[in-house]
Amino acid sequence: MRLLSPAGYRVMKWKNGLGVTTELARHPDVPGGGLDRFDWRLSIADVASSGPFSRFPGCDRLLALVDGNGLTLRFADGAGIAVGAGSGFHAFSGDADVTGDLVDGPIRDFNVIADRAHCAATARMRRLDAPIAFGADGPETRHAIHALEGEIRAEGPGGKAAIASGWTLLLAPLETCVLTGEGARAVLVTLKTKTAAR
Repeated sequence: MRLLSPAGYRVMKWKNGLGVTTELARHPDVPGGGLDRFDWRLSIADVASSGPFSRFPGCDRLLALVDGNGLTLRFADGAGIAVGAGSGFHAFSGDADVTGDLVDGPIRDFNVIADRAHCAATARMRRLDAPIAFGADGPETRHAIHALEGEIRAEGPGGKAAIASGWTLLLAPLETCVLTGEGARAVLVTLKTKTAAR
């Protein structure tokens, strides 16, 4: 288990320079690797105004609302996706031209970006009203747990960890744990490697 604190997160401008994001984790974690050199990346973005999303060619994106009244993702072909409280994660291509229209004021959203040639990602939000088992889908798969609200406790063969609100826990491949939190809200991410890490 690897516990990541907010003190170690990286705050940076969006790729298009129009906003700010907090990077929680990426793989591989190459110093100075920029925003085009990763197999996967987890981040939380602060969106203060409507505008275009950054493009990440060759990547798949997952996005969910963390705080605020929501936004609508608008695509060049006229399609739209409403992202609101309780709507979970929405998938779209990083190749697409996407604009985010805020519903009523600023928001924060959780982002998972995966290079589709190297990684397939899934993500979900869970309220921990009861213990859940998480992890160990195979040697090529890693898992991440981010605490959005409340404290989450993780316990497994690899040890124990208390994940405070805003912290993130990364599990090694084949690692399992049981998560408890008495109403805590979590983001659970599964990252399956398609090829050897670069």
